[in-house]
Amino acid sequence: MHCVVRFPAQWINASRFEWALRNSCGPHDPNSFEVTFKFPCGCKVMVDAAIRLLSGAPGGPHDLIITIGPKDDQKTLNAHLASQIGQAVSGANAAIPLR
Repeated sequence: MHCVVRFPAQWINASRFEWALRNSCGPHDPNSFEVTFKFPCGCKVMVDAAIRLLSGAPGGPHDLIITIGPKDDQKTLNAHLASQIGQAVSGANAAIPLR
């Protein structure tokens, strides 16, 4: 089951984060294989809510994929690809010490 947790376009603290979880399909349901958190424009996440989001569900191996920006926007995809290329290139560069 794919679960979608939707947040309002306002400040999100820990209590509002918990409220959104309670009013969703149940991301902690054992039948939920994928959970999507939707933050609309104007939504601002406070640190306590962000920690809860990033801590996820403890107790097992889970993938966490974070997409910032519109999921299907070409600019977002290009920026992500450029970031990956930059990381690969910078990791391949090595300074050669002078003799």
